[in-house]
Amino acid sequence: MAKINIEKSFLTDNKSVYNFMSQPGLGLYIPLYQRDYSWDTENIIQLLDDIAKGINRITTERDEKEIRFLGTIITLVEANRNNIYPKDPQAVPSRIEKLIDGQQRLSTIAILATLIAKQLYEIQKKVKENNEIFPAISEICSIWTQKLIDIFSFDLNRGNPPRKPKIIRGNKDFWTRDKSVEEAYKSPVANYLGAFIEAHFSEEKNYPKVSREQHGKILYQNIRAMENWLKSCIINAHVNNTDEFVPAWDILEVFSQEALWDYEREELVEIIKQKDFTTNRTNSYILSELVQLLIVCHYLLDRCCFTVIQPTDEDWAFDMFQSLNATGTPLTAIETFKPAVVNEVDSNGGGFKESLTEQNFKKIEDLFSDANTAQQKSRRTNDYLTSFFVAYNLKRTNIFYCLRSFK
Repeated sequence: MAKINIEKSFLTDNKSVYNFMSQPGLGLYIPLYQRDYSWDTENIIQLLDDIAKGINRITTERDEKEIRFLGTIITLVEANRNNIYPKDPQAVPSRIEKLIDGQQRLSTIAILATLIAKQLYEIQKKVKENNEIFPAISEICSIWTQKLIDIFSFDLNRGNPPRKPKIIRGNKDFWTRDKSVEEAYKSPVANYLGAFIEAHFSEEKNYPKVSREQHGKILYQNIRAMENWLKSCIINAHVNNTDEFVPAWDILEVFSQEALWDYEREELVEIIKQKDFTTNRTNSYILSELVQLLIVCHYLLDRCCFTVIQPTDEDWAFDMFQSLNATGTPLTAIETFKPAVVNEVDSNGGGFKESLTEQNFKKIEDLFSDANTAQQKSRRTNDYLTSFFVAYNLKRTNIFYCLRSFK
């Protein structure tokens, strides 16, 4: 029997959000046995609160070493493109990683990146070409927008637009070269990312509006919570007069200008220090908005980090999924049971995809379609199992009496 080298069984690395998500050609593929996007508003508020508190801690305590650990991400490099289903052969990323653990966090970060990019665009629009700060604003916004684009998309280098959603869900979505967003991306997160990318690279930039009907209650509420945080807490921090978030001038006293806009721009700092907030169109007002938004970009992309674990064997990855649910909402019984069913059917050579087993399991999942929280799903599981066993035992009892009568 060959000796197992445990040290080489799992590749581990520590990466910032940007270093992990911006890998060239990287597409993240959520296996079909994974649960849907299910982070609730409490999870979102916790993430946003962690970001705000981290930035405040740096400015108040002068803690330049401050970072935010966002837990463990488990991925498996997918070398066999035949394992991606459905797929457009002309639009498969050059690097695919199956997302075994961490999809809730990474999906949320990708969504947050789109909303920050949208706010950068809104700030840039307020500055006219004849304004003295126009060249600087354009350059700064362009640099950070490109970084954010790398978070929620990858460059396929073909198609229109050539950028594609960073994250899709197996059995529901497929990366496409030219097909419509509605045809290719069925899951709420991938559909939203696809629509946002399409809008961002159009001339009109009519960014998608999220609805309960199209994207579901969870994504709708989460995006509203993130947008409200960005607008009321971050962008307006210089006029809020609260301790909720630090204003631009305090940020500039602590953080290096290189962290915000690559090199020193003292002319912009002086305009901010004037604190001319008579209207929301003054240069002081606009630059303060920008600095407060950029520090969130810097903290999220450069100071938030993961430990990335990559098992070298697919079976080990599957075992890790079952045993580890890092920092996320606990798996319900049905969500724990599904990967075991998928693994059992696949290991017997039948294949789970498009099988009768998948059809039957889909019927079970449909019973939980209106249950949004883990508590609701657990309660629903107990209700259905109780009903099933009552009916099953009654059926056995009836058969028993029928057999006795026949005798």
